[in-house]
Amino acid sequence: MAKQAPKLILMRKAPEWTPAQAWAYALGAPYHVQHQVPLNALPEPVKDTVPALRDMLKDGWSVEGPEDLLRVLNWLGVEGHRRDHGLELRRYSIWRRPSIAARREELRDIGRENPDALEELWRVDAIQADADGVRGGDLIGFDAARAVMLARSGWLLGWISDQFMWDYLLDVARDVQRRFTSWAEYAEDFRLSRNLWRGTNRLDHFDGIVQQLLSDRASPWRRLPWPTAGLEIPRPARAIDPAMPVWSLE
Repeated sequence: MAKQAPKLILMRKAPEWTPAQAWAYALGAPYHVQHQVPLNALPEPVKDTVPALRDMLKDGWSVEGPEDLLRVLNWLGVEGHRRDHGLELRRYSIWRRPSIAARREELRDIGRENPDALEELWRVDAIQADADGVRGGDLIGFDAARAVMLARSGWLLGWISDQFMWDYLLDVARDVQRRFTSWAEYAEDFRLSRNLWRGTNRLDHFDGIVQQLLSDRASPWRRLPWPTAGLEIPRPARAIDPAMPVWSLE
């Protein structure tokens, strides 16, 4: 008898969120699953988990306090990896064969000492071959999911207020909702944009997470409609606060 995959979806009694809030929070579902926190509610502050959360933010993001968090959330909101990968996609889609061949050779030489060059070499080949339809990717999924995860983590540590977190997450959701027509499309864009960042399309644990999010009936990706109300653009104007993270809707 085949061994069943472990249950990844954690849920708890849903808070009194609006449909738009539940939808926005669900964009970070791959990382909620990875961190083993509920997918439909903010996690309870647990003293024993704080050191590991701080280490994750420090080691993975160089975030050690509110100012660092604001910097990274603003970067994700304006550029993220989607900007540079989008430029690479356009560049390597239009270059002629001699230019591509020369760039491949250059990256192979550099790659002997710099693994980042080998990741770019993979992107060159993937874009040239339009692997997994990457040329048509929006490339925002990876940035959006991480933005939700970071805002959730910062809130848990008391580095961002409840109001600022929700204002930011709802703008992330507004931007994402207008670009896709389903959770499946968003999931595919998350996978494509993350693979561009990794420089490989080899399967890893996130592929299993995404698959379960799309198939498990308890998953918000199965339960929440696309689109949902309350995420219309343009949104009502609000006062600008320097301490408030910004996700650009331009």
